[in-house]
Amino acid sequence: MSRLRWWLIGAGLVVAVALGAGWRWFSGPFWLGPEGHYFDSAGVAIHYTDEGAGEPVVLVHGFAATGNLNWRFTGVVDELAKQFRVITIDARGHGRSGKPTDTAAYGEEMVEDVVRLLDHLRITRAHVVGYSMGGFITLKLLTRHPERVLRAAVCGFGWQRPDPSALNVYDVLGSAFRHGIGFSALVGFLNPGSDVGPLRAAIVDFGARSLLDTRAVGALAQSLGALTVTESELRAVDVPVLSLIGSADAMRSGVDALAGVLPHHKIIVIDGGTHRSTPMNPRFRTELRRWLAGDAADGVAAGGSAPER
Repeated sequence: MSRLRWWLIGAGLVVAVALGAGWRWFSGPFWLGPEGHYFDSAGVAIHYTDEGAGEPVVLVHGFAATGNLNWRFTGVVDELAKQFRVITIDARGHGRSGKPTDTAAYGEEMVEDVVRLLDHLRITRAHVVGYSMGGFITLKLLTRHPERVLRAAVCGFGWQRPDPSALNVYDVLGSAFRHGIGFSALVGFLNPGSDVGPLRAAIVDFGARSLLDTRAVGALAQSLGALTVTESELRAVDVPVLSLIGSADAMRSGVDALAGVLPHHKIIVIDGGTHRSTPMNPRFRTELRRWLAGDAADGVAAGGSAPER
């Protein structure tokens, strides 16, 4: 995301707080996007949109975002809809979907939401693209239900090993979110070495706490350890997987860790991209479209993983 666009979003938050009408606009068309459809996923109402024609692609957004913000605002939906049937999902705890506050309602249930959505739409197999938390969900999906996935793209996220220190981080983050103090810290973590100052972090923190159910996202954060996968599980994945990451993304090390582990794997690095700017880069959406339209010979032979810039 460009510096100008970032500051416009921050300014929009402040104006929205001051002006009720502006706030309703921000929390509606901008944040939530157009209202689509709902289905019941084990007792939780899940919102999704469905447009375009062709092979189905399910887009899974990142933590504290929405299908609209992560995929439509960035131009990904419009780009992919030229060739594919594009389905965005608001993960439980986000957007227009239900927001349970029990940790047990998240974790692997978010993976099953994708499968239940496919069942609801009577889709046998689909491409699945996830960004950040959505990438976490996608990797777990590949180990649990590989038969439902044509091709996958794990963007802005890599391999999180199931070690005790990682599980402890999720507990700490979950508790912080529940108490409304975690969002500004998360901004700094995802943008190491950047010029994210106290004012900008405070604006993001205020906006996030205003737009999100902090108890729900806190419960979700505490459940993320359930999405970790082992090396043996990854090595068994027989689905072509693209890792699309910015060179300056704090999650880059996790993508590097996947190299040589996933059998049919390709890495594309977007120079200068950060965790928040990469989805706005035009190359991000064009590379996604090329990948999903490709065949098994486009650089994902067994043992592949060499980064491409």
